[in-house]
Amino acid sequence: MITSTKILCSGYCTHSNHITDSSISYWNSEIIKFPSLFVLIQHSKFGNILFDTGYSSRFHMETELMPYLLYGKLTPVFLKEDESAKEILKVQFGILPEQVNYIIISHFHADHISGLRDFPNAKFVFSKEGFKYLKERKQSCCCRDLRCCINGFIPNLLPEDFEKRSIQVSETQFSHHENIIPCFKTFDLFGDGSLFIVDLPGHCKGHLGCYFTVSTEGFNNKENYKHESVKGTFLLVGDAAWSSNAIINASPPHLVTKFLVQYDWNAYCHTLQTLHKLWKEEKNLKIIPSHCWNVYEEYCGGNIYKVSKL
Repeated sequence: MITSTKILCSGYCTHSNHITDSSISYWNSEIIKFPSLFVLIQHSKFGNILFDTGYSSRFHMETELMPYLLYGKLTPVFLKEDESAKEILKVQFGILPEQVNYIIISHFHADHISGLRDFPNAKFVFSKEGFKYLKERKQSCCCRDLRCCINGFIPNLLPEDFEKRSIQVSETQFSHHENIIPCFKTFDLFGDGSLFIVDLPGHCKGHLGCYFTVSTEGFNNKENYKHESVKGTFLLVGDAAWSSNAIINASPPHLVTKFLVQYDWNAYCHTLQTLHKLWKEEKNLKIIPSHCWNVYEEYCGGNIYKVSKL
């Protein structure tokens, strides 16, 4: 069972908010900060689990030269050394990098995978088809780095033994479960009904979310934990929406993102509409986009876990 969870932040990038939410006009738009959230989940049997990792200092290292320099220029990133997932877990929770057992990767954009190399024992859970799609672009003989950059993928962020430590989830493993958000296909990761990987198509090939319920309060290592765990049922949606307001208003991002960052625009809009319907019908469900300022303020701000002064 899931005994606890905590939503955390590892750096942020800046961009115009009208690009990420079409309900905001250009004339009313402003440059805002998009926190890069990751989630710590503790399982009674399988230990420490992360959903994504956010940024790390390696992002800046890997975007010093072209073509990845473009990545850093288009989405300026701000991160202090002590704000990486590795440092937050160690300082705030007493969890060493070696004690993280699983990392669920929503997708392979750099703001979600920059910290993977920091966790030497973690098994990586991700979409088989999504990773295959990126590998094919990496292996292309023509403009390999540019192809990867266009797809938001920086290969050097992956550990050398990445595939050896991988748990690749295939599209065929997903199915509808009537008792588990039946509007989306899910996969029971551990086979115990505690944590489900969710198919959230559109943003990237193989884009994934995560669904679980926290059953008890507090972390196992209570001597290092000063506040109770967030309770309730969660749906982590990665970049299926860039803000809670986009879900509430069923408002897709600007059409320009269709050509720049969305893998399948129609699927993305359908996923967003489904999340909107879910939000209306399941008021107790906590839907968590990975870059939402409101989520950051609610779960990360105003306490000792405020790890970035946004």
